[in-house]
Amino acid sequence: MNQYLLPCQGALIVLNRVSRVGNLQSIRRHKAIGVSKLLLAACLVGLFASDGLGQDPSESSEEALAVYADAANFQNNGAFDLAIAEWKKFLDKHAKDPLASKAAHYLGISQMRKESPDYMAASKAFEQALAAKDFELVEEALSNRGWCLFAAGQNDQANQAKRFQEALAVFDSLLKKFPETKFADQALFYSGEAAYASGKPADAVGYYQRLVNLPKGKESPLYCDALYANGVALEDQQLWKEALAAYDGLIGGCADSDLLPEVQIRQADINVRLQQYKEAAPLFRKVADSKTRLSDYALFRLAFCAVQLQDLDSAAKTYDELITEYPKSQFASAALIAAGQSYYRAGKFDQASAKFQEVLKLDDAVAATEAAHWLATIAAKNNKTDEVIAIARAAIAKGIDGFFASSVKMDLADALSKTPATSQEAIDMYAAIAKESAGEPVGARALYNASFTALQNRDHASAGKFAEQFMAEYAKDPLAPDVLYVAAESQLQTGKAKEAAATYDRLLQLSEDHPSRSLWILRGATAAFLAEDYAGVVDRLTKAKGALSTPEQKAESEFMIGSSHYRLEKLDEAAKMLEQSRKTSSQWDQAADVLVTLGRVQLDAGKPELAETSWKQVIAEAGTSGPAFQARYRLALLASGNEDFDEAKKYYDEILAAENQAALKPYAIYGSGWCQMKKEQYEEALVQLDLVLKEYKDHPIAKDAQLARGICLRKLGRDDQARNAYEDLLRRGPAGLELGHALYELALLEVGAKQPAKASAYLKRLVGEVPQYPELDKVLYELAWAMRDQGDEAEAIRHFGQLVVKFPKTPLAAEASYHVGQQQFDAGNFQKAAGAFSTAAEHTTDPALLEKAYYKLGWSGYQLKNYDGAKRSFEKQLKVAPEGPLKLDAMVMIAESMFKAGQFAPALEGYRQARQIVLAEGKGARAADPAAQQLRELIFLHGGQASQQLKNWDEALQWFDQMRDLYPSTAYLPQVFYETGYCYQQLKQYPKALQYYGQVAANYRDEVAARARFMMGEIHFSERELTKAIPEFQRVMFGFGGDKAPAEIKNWQAKSAFEAGRCGELLIQSTAGEKRASAIGIAQGFYEYIAEKHPEHELVAKANERKGVLDRL
Repeated sequence: MNQYLLPCQGALIVLNRVSRVGNLQSIRRHKAIGVSKLLLAACLVGLFASDGLGQDPSESSEEALAVYADAANFQNNGAFDLAIAEWKKFLDKHAKDPLASKAAHYLGISQMRKESPDYMAASKAFEQALAAKDFELVEEALSNRGWCLFAAGQNDQANQAKRFQEALAVFDSLLKKFPETKFADQALFYSGEAAYASGKPADAVGYYQRLVNLPKGKESPLYCDALYANGVALEDQQLWKEALAAYDGLIGGCADSDLLPEVQIRQADINVRLQQYKEAAPLFRKVADSKTRLSDYALFRLAFCAVQLQDLDSAAKTYDELITEYPKSQFASAALIAAGQSYYRAGKFDQASAKFQEVLKLDDAVAATEAAHWLATIAAKNNKTDEVIAIARAAIAKGIDGFFASSVKMDLADALSKTPATSQEAIDMYAAIAKESAGEPVGARALYNASFTALQNRDHASAGKFAEQFMAEYAKDPLAPDVLYVAAESQLQTGKAKEAAATYDRLLQLSEDHPSRSLWILRGATAAFLAEDYAGVVDRLTKAKGALSTPEQKAESEFMIGSSHYRLEKLDEAAKMLEQSRKTSSQWDQAADVLVTLGRVQLDAGKPELAETSWKQVIAEAGTSGPAFQARYRLALLASGNEDFDEAKKYYDEILAAENQAALKPYAIYGSGWCQMKKEQYEEALVQLDLVLKEYKDHPIAKDAQLARGICLRKLGRDDQARNAYEDLLRRGPAGLELGHALYELALLEVGAKQPAKASAYLKRLVGEVPQYPELDKVLYELAWAMRDQGDEAEAIRHFGQLVVKFPKTPLAAEASYHVGQQQFDAGNFQKAAGAFSTAAEHTTDPALLEKAYYKLGWSGYQLKNYDGAKRSFEKQLKVAPEGPLKLDAMVMIAESMFKAGQFAPALEGYRQARQIVLAEGKGARAADPAAQQLRELIFLHGGQASQQLKNWDEALQWFDQMRDLYPSTAYLPQVFYETGYCYQQLKQYPKALQYYGQVAANYRDEVAARARFMMGEIHFSERELTKAIPEFQRVMFGFGGDKAPAEIKNWQAKSAFEAGRCGELLIQSTAGEKRASAIGIAQGFYEYIAEKHPEHELVAKANERKGVLDRL
């Protein structure tokens, strides 16, 4: 019987284990399982040996057996490619042969063992074998197929997960079908490997522990590997104690294993992870002393433990040991650096530098870059900025690489930032680093440094830009609060106080426990104060009171609250808070400023004596400090305001004597000159003012000095020089008060030069461009007079009116009101005039104006027919100015008011008193003013008329006779003749009455003459002298212009016609026949005249009635 070579069964090839990633500083490998642990064996087995073949070879053909034997020989002799070809040949030609399943099985073995294994092809071959109905090698085929799937998964990333799951399923099938299988250890081990590789370390641990716990697990060649793999899987789950226990099991059960050094390393690394450096150190030392391939790593880690235990000398020595024992170790350069770091941390900078210098000699750009960083750090610590720059520049020039490349650039930028000349280069470097390291911590630090350096350079725009970029990219970075601080300060320094306050608010919300929080609170309040959000300052500092711990901080907070109350004009609250600040701390650096501000509050509160005390206290406490000289300046202003110019000049001189008060010096020189000007020492004042203009020509106070200089020149009568000074000031482009003062002074010069047009031009410009000018009332007053001087009364009154409306309480408002009232009076607006005169009288302190205001107020009431009110006003006039120039006028107007009110008796008494004053002047005395003369004449006219109203005809005649005697050419002479005639008429002395009426009627053609002629007709009518009466009436009717007579005369024409008609009716009664008919016609003609010529007269109806009666006769 022929015997054939058969392939060995149950062959397994063990791959290198997958790397387990643990601590960053730990080993990254697993022990490779060698070929010696394979279950393959090269053995010759007969075709019909006891290998479990169930088929009878006689059932196979000779051809099939021949191919089968060749394939077996090829395989047993290691010619696996030939074997594969023959096995495939057998299966192609003899697929139904009883040996086909074994052939498929051995095909899989050959594909596993060839030089370039094809694990998936092998897996399919085993799968084909397992598909046979009575296959005898199921156990071996399952084991091999599971392993092939696992191996294929390791080499096929795209299908890895699928292959591992398939492998797990095959191994699971093996273990279930053959619980006592001799391949159990392999199935469990590689199931664990597949689970681990699939990211299921907990499942892997289950498989490894099942292997270890097999009855004959310790006899398995995979036992130690399982213990090791179990520990690694436990590490991945951070089950550190369990992992340590697993490794202890390996050390105790595998004393001769070559895994022991690696296990000890892992145990040590776990202790490092647990920060149990004392426990880790002996393990590292044991491996280091073993002189194995892991000894260099063990020394590296041992030194690390020493660093963590702060045993820096020991750390440095251990690093040196590593470098000495293993100069070519992959850890050599890192050890050199670490040694240097250890010496650095121990304060041994020279030794540290020596180590870093050694690194620079290595052909390792990454390590050299880190070493350069440390060398730069040491130089920086020793304040050797130039050395830092040299080190960093040399490293960059040579070429930097690795993690510390950006650190070297930062070292250079940090060093450059310390010198103003190179700080901009530093900023540019920071910006470049931030760009190339965007999203990284160094990028964040670079942006922060860029913003901070720009802030130091006072490049606030760039500082803000970098800060904004930082917050956009690194809002959650620990440096964010500091960056926001830079942003806020940049905004504050560029005048964006409101934005700065908002940024500080954001900063305070971002970091509630930052050590600088109290500083931020105060700076945020400062920003709000500068933004004029004074209420906000009070609110935020009141709420933050508990966050301020030191007396200095609390005092500063109270200072700002008090200052804010001051700006809000809450003077009591301001004073209380500023006083509290002084109580909280009188020693902090702004304590004197608190007193200066307190003095200002007290002064504004109307307590100058307290302000003076506060400022003098500042001088007593801090006599040569800035606030003390501020106090002197305030005291000088206070004294000047009190017109104590000597005291003011004393304080100004003290400021000028100080060497460190350059800021106040121009103000003091100006103030000194001002005091001399106010003392009318104009020449001396000019010396000081010229000094300001010479040495401080561009200073803000120069404009005030130029203005004061102009005033001095004007006071000295040097109008042209004064004008030049003001015009020069205008060329400087003043604004606000300076512009207003210059324009006002120029206007006064033009007023003095009688140039109202030029004056009004300056004043109009002042009103338009400086509407808040503090003496705008004077401006409007001068402008009104300038317009009046130009003959533009409407504009003058308009400006007087503006003065009254805008400045009702100013002394000038009373006079302005008077002028407005006069204009309204002249326009016949007596009600408005009365209001204006009343305002003038109420507010003026000028006796002359007061007298005139009451006088015109009385006249306004008189014109409004408010005679009682008029009388009271004239009486007030006499009370406030009993001997004023308008005394007689008031007496007359009191009488006139009573006369108009029908109070003739008291009116007559008033005229009598006035007459005494006139008679005392002497006969022939005439007032210079026509109106005053007219008033004197009216005393007699109206005195006589008042007597007439009381029917005192004789006294009336006396009044009229006196008037004719005193004023023979008076314009009232016709009226006097008329009134005299009327008195004689009432006394029935008709001839004399007709004489006086005739004087008027014959010599005048006015209404009084018409009335006198009418009265002559009336006298004749009363005497039944009808033929005399009718002609007199006709002279009125047809005389005085006839139809063209004025309206007041037409009234007497109508009345005369009516009376003539009555005369005609009397003639009718005394005649008969034709004479009677003629008399009727005459009477009718007179009545018809009224209706025809005076159709609107009140007598028309009566005339028509009488005519109707006559028509019936």
